[in-house]
Amino acid sequence: MLDDPVEVQALDPPRLRFAIASQSGQVRMFCIRDLVTLSPLWSFRVDDIPRDISFQGSRSEALIIHTCCTGQIESDTGTLIRKAALDGSIGSVAFGANGNLKAIYNLSTGHFDLYHPADSPTATTLTVPVGKRFIKQCAFAEEGRTLVGAGDNGTLHLFPLDDVPQGKVLLGEGPDAFYAVTADTTVDYHFIAAGESEEPATIFIWKKPTRKRAAENRKIKKLQADKETVAHRAAKQDVETKALQAQLAKTEELLPRARTRTYYSWIVGGGILFLGILLLRKEYRILRGHMSESEYLQYDQSALGRWPAEEQDAKI
Repeated sequence: MLDDPVEVQALDPPRLRFAIASQSGQVRMFCIRDLVTLSPLWSFRVDDIPRDISFQGSRSEALIIHTCCTGQIESDTGTLIRKAALDGSIGSVAFGANGNLKAIYNLSTGHFDLYHPADSPTATTLTVPVGKRFIKQCAFAEEGRTLVGAGDNGTLHLFPLDDVPQGKVLLGEGPDAFYAVTADTTVDYHFIAAGESEEPATIFIWKKPTRKRAAENRKIKKLQADKETVAHRAAKQDVETKALQAQLAKTEELLPRARTRTYYSWIVGGGILFLGILLLRKEYRILRGHMSESEYLQYDQSALGRWPAEEQDAKI
């Protein structure tokens, strides 16, 4: 199809089109027939090395080509629409999901330039540590809310687009620079994949729960924590119930003994009281048998704490 190696390519699934660009600047558009056959539609040539090619627009009507030194070229049906010069040489390009954001790895500075909107003439520079001047890719992750840029020394740089100056870093396992970066999102997770540029080549994959998944995880953890709390309380109540049951059983075991002792106490107390009554009756009878009536009355009054009549008269 081309006379030299393919540098970049792009697919347009809705309109079944396939575009490729060679290292020498030749661009060709094909129509996909029966998912196997490619039918040529048109072709043209650019005077630079293509670094990215992509379909843009609501109906993918425009083919955007970014070249290493020329900048941005927009074409449709093989006709040049416009050119736009960009600051610095272009190493790689990434577009946001809806095409309103564009990020470029600037070979001249070693940093990433963010264009918002994509056709803006000025860019926000996202600074990263500059080391080896390899071509590094970038990608939009987390449903377009984060820009991920490849870095040196096994690092990836994450820039939340709502707070661009504050970047984050993901670490690989070695000192090699990352070259290829891509990102995708499923219902449950955001994924980032990056490949090293040195031998042996290694691909690293990171994942992060989506907001929906994170909320579900928090809900599940809360439910688990609530279940653990309920189980702990139930176990504690079970221990307390068993302790009360053991105490009650011990009380029921001691209750007959206590009742027996109470009965014995009543019997002993009643016996003592009965003996006392008998002794008092006996003493009374003795006194009645050995004393005259006047002596007994005098004694009886003294025993009750009263003076005999004659002693009371004397005291008065």
